[in-house]
Amino acid sequence: MKKEKGKGGTYWIDKQDGQRVLFISFSQGEKPVHRQDFEGKLISGDNSRGILACPCNHANAFALRQVFPWTSPQALGVRAAFGMGYRPPWGLGNVAQALLAKKLGITVMLAQQSAREIERTGRTFADVVDQATWSAFEARLDIPWGADADHLKSEEQVREGVAGGCTYFTYDPSEEIENEADRLQGKELEEKFQNVVPQRERERLRKRYSGKSLDIPPLSYTFSPIEVMRMGVKYQRALERVSKLYRLTKSLKGRESFDAEISVDETEKETAPREQVFISQELEERGLKLVGLAPRFPGYFEKGIDYYSRRDSQTGEKIRDLKDFEKRLKEIVHVARHFGYKVSVHSGSDKFLIYPLLGRVAKDFFHLKTAGTSHVEEMKVVARNDPDLFREIYAFARGEFERERASYELSTNLDNIPDLSGLKGEEIVSLLESGPGNDDLRQIIHVTYGSVLSRFRESLERILKENEEELFSTLSEHLRRHLRSLGLVEN
Repeated sequence: MKKEKGKGGTYWIDKQDGQRVLFISFSQGEKPVHRQDFEGKLISGDNSRGILACPCNHANAFALRQVFPWTSPQALGVRAAFGMGYRPPWGLGNVAQALLAKKLGITVMLAQQSAREIERTGRTFADVVDQATWSAFEARLDIPWGADADHLKSEEQVREGVAGGCTYFTYDPSEEIENEADRLQGKELEEKFQNVVPQRERERLRKRYSGKSLDIPPLSYTFSPIEVMRMGVKYQRALERVSKLYRLTKSLKGRESFDAEISVDETEKETAPREQVFISQELEERGLKLVGLAPRFPGYFEKGIDYYSRRDSQTGEKIRDLKDFEKRLKEIVHVARHFGYKVSVHSGSDKFLIYPLLGRVAKDFFHLKTAGTSHVEEMKVVARNDPDLFREIYAFARGEFERERASYELSTNLDNIPDLSGLKGEEIVSLLESGPGNDDLRQIIHVTYGSVLSRFRESLERILKENEEELFSTLSEHLRRHLRSLGLVEN
């Protein structure tokens, strides 16, 4: 293992009894920072010279960040970033992600977890950031990386994200967005406008937008009185929620810099161009400085499978047409650049069809988030090395699927999944590959991670540790495929 010279001694990570352990060697004359700040056991020498073995726990992650500042997450601003969400508590895949980022020199969110993922895995934001710290140290990832507290909906979640050391905060006001506004007309819309939007705000919105144009050359956006009411109804409470969460984050962070994003991707309909302009303008006028905005794009961004634009009404076949997506993407990026934030793409795993277009149009002005794809890649390693364990996991996941799918928009058809009982490991792996025909199995594995990690934690951790090199290779190549398609790396 590579060793790193730092304050108080020389530091490195190695395995002890199958577990990763931080070792610190120190000699006479070096300030014994390790004895004061690190929890550990002296395995040789004495208090003036020796080696300290320290578990990879929270206290030691905190201490390590003081010695090596590059093991701490940072605010990254609007530079292009690749989100590497990793859900399992054992962290092996997170090390592989850090090694890949180091090798390729790319900007990543090495720690990325949504509030929903935190709940389902039983972890905390501090757990996720600590694991990223250990991974960054092991990989010597000394280029800036971030920590994304994703899809935050409540003040409690913001507090947990700040306490955990996150540097990027994604606010999700989807529960406050009034989707009903799109269907309201006439008197019903006026009454809703009066009930939802305070009088002073109603007057301000009419004065600011009604009959006025917002110019983002060469585009111009004009708002009719009806559109002003509809947007006020639809987004008033959401904007209030985001403003409140942003101010809380700023208060808790103090002088420490952070990045903020708003996510409006989990709505019933595509985010219309005027809506993106309205949201961006309103947040700017409220004093919120966004680094990213995640709209709802045209088409479908389902978990674990490639993009498709629509489904054939007769056959149900997924139609993968990029014409509307490309047109809208160009406008999204144009508006984003005007307001100074990057375009954030959620459920970004395995959307290989759109990556070349995204990389070409947005260039260095996008943030792609992945998470579940790393879990599916780990399942390939399990299937290849212990097919019986995978079949047991699959049977369990299938039973949990209807409950787990409730919070996702999915088109999964369980009848499309072949019988796995007589298949060899490599044959199962082929069914987990990203591509048409494998969508249904991938989605079951993708969204049942919480139940599976809880039920099979020990078995999964064992098989992955036994096949660590294969895991690193499998996961790295899959993520590299994403990066190549996006144009972030050449090979």
